[in-house]
Amino acid sequence: MADNSPGVIPEAKKYERAVLGCMMLDNSAIEIAIEMLESSCFYSPSNEVMYQAICELYEQNSEVDMLTIEAVLTTNGKLDAVGGTAFIGGIENEVSSGASIREYCNILVEQDERRKLLVLGKGLINMVSDKSIVSDKIIEGVQENLNKIGIKKAIDYHHIKDILPEAFQAIIDMSNDEKTVGISCGINSVDRALGGFTNGGLFVLAGRTGTGKTAFALDVAVNVAKQDIPVLCFSMEMKCVEVAHRLISKESPAELFGIQYKKFADGKEEGLFFEGITHGCGRLSKFPIIIDETPAISISKMQIKIEKAIREYGIKMVVVDYLQLMTGVSGDRRLEIESITRSLKQFAMQYNIPIVALSQLNRSIDHRGEEYRPVLADLRESGSIEQDANVVMFIHNSTPTQKLEYDLNTENNSENIRELIIRKNRNGECSTVLLYWKAEYASFYGLYNH
Repeated sequence: MADNSPGVIPEAKKYERAVLGCMMLDNSAIEIAIEMLESSCFYSPSNEVMYQAICELYEQNSEVDMLTIEAVLTTNGKLDAVGGTAFIGGIENEVSSGASIREYCNILVEQDERRKLLVLGKGLINMVSDKSIVSDKIIEGVQENLNKIGIKKAIDYHHIKDILPEAFQAIIDMSNDEKTVGISCGINSVDRALGGFTNGGLFVLAGRTGTGKTAFALDVAVNVAKQDIPVLCFSMEMKCVEVAHRLISKESPAELFGIQYKKFADGKEEGLFFEGITHGCGRLSKFPIIIDETPAISISKMQIKIEKAIREYGIKMVVVDYLQLMTGVSGDRRLEIESITRSLKQFAMQYNIPIVALSQLNRSIDHRGEEYRPVLADLRESGSIEQDANVVMFIHNSTPTQKLEYDLNTENNSENIRELIIRKNRNGECSTVLLYWKAEYASFYGLYNH
């Protein structure tokens, strides 16, 4: 095996030659090697050049043998650099079959990752020594580089026969009215429209200012937590205590808005009020809700926090409030938002959890009148938001005229109606769900689909 003693650069030249020998014997070994390896996996420059020559022949659908490899190396002016025909002949006789190609490749990947970690470690020492670089930037840089290491180990394809049992069970679940494929948000009409919040999905919730985006997201978080499913909420607009006040109001229920001006008729009313809050706090304390109030968080720091929360609390859903308050590294805000949403989608896939991300709308929508229902193009710095998201939905406060479209029982109800307009839905139809808005508790309740 490779020598990984302290002070020795990790490498395995013996196995590099074994991989090349397998590739010369068997085309299927070439496919496995290309899938698992990068050129950097070969520490020996001669072995790396040889690997690139074999890959070049394979891409050209040419026969791979000693003569064709020699021809490619000669054409590229690298035959003498690798050691001439004697070097190629030695490689050809290195192994007798390609049966062990995966084992050999795994060894090379391991050594390559160790070399990259060694470089990263040395770079970390230099950054720590530079007092002009703040620790947050160092952590973000290290996290970003760590994410790049080991990507070739991932196997992204599966045989259909291995997928079918899970797919069949999902169909059974969908046929059962009491179940959703994804995590239930606690509002039946929304669950029916979306099929629940599915693992690996990015769900974007947008709307004009003041339409209740945060309130709806917190409703989802509380209802999910009630199912004993841990939720991580990134609140970049409100402090943790403010979020807690919202949640207490939902669970008491108690009208906390304007509490500083509230006048109680007598001591009994005041006692009942605070008794309700006490009970609400007691229930909330049992819910697995984790709140992070880091302002203007970067995507790399968010990933660190998500991974930590998954380890410590077993997080199964993430809520981000909201996209445009996150920071990026590009000077172009549109490109930054594209990078952020793409990363959030990758996180959802990587950690197999649903991520709910709130988004602002372009200010131009305010000039179109209150009756204008938002569309995908109204997403602020939209770019790839609608492309990366599995679901894009908008909360819209419909006008009195628009509310006449619905068969509502009372005029009072219609004043508190919000529309949840689903403009993109990869797993279902685009539709509109009517929600009942109870402002005093900052909560939404379901009515029906339209």
